[in-house]
Amino acid sequence: MVVPANNKILAVLDDLFFTVKINEAAKRAGVPVEFVKSAKDALDKAQAHPPVIILDLNCTALDPLKLIEDLKSNAALKGIRLIGFVSHVQAELIREAREAGCDTFSLDSGTQRQEAHAFYLRQRLRITSFHFSLRL
Repeated sequence: MVVPANNKILAVLDDLFFTVKINEAAKRAGVPVEFVKSAKDALDKAQAHPPVIILDLNCTALDPLKLIEDLKSNAALKGIRLIGFVSHVQAELIREAREAGCDTFSLDSGTQRQEAHAFYLRQRLRITSFHFSLRL
């Protein structure tokens, strides 16, 4: 396994709301994050061996599956952990990303969605965190 040369997370996405959400979470955790929007920039920045790459599997600025394949087929980069964000209803995209080499999948779901959570658990997803909000 490749030991990260830095602690800066790399995020590959083009969604403004998702960018803000990741940036806020990273700031609260005290973890630096760098955002890129192209496969070329992602591959270039991956050379610094970030501990993890967050990838929006619905990113329209690039082909996320091709990027996963490119990262995992490169001997120097294949040890970098890839976290793909995706909707639970995109089972085919999850399957394709898994086959391409994505290490982990993550999604957000409101706590009121009990039936959806039962579905997630049947699909072997784990509840790994809770998100809290304050209405102002």
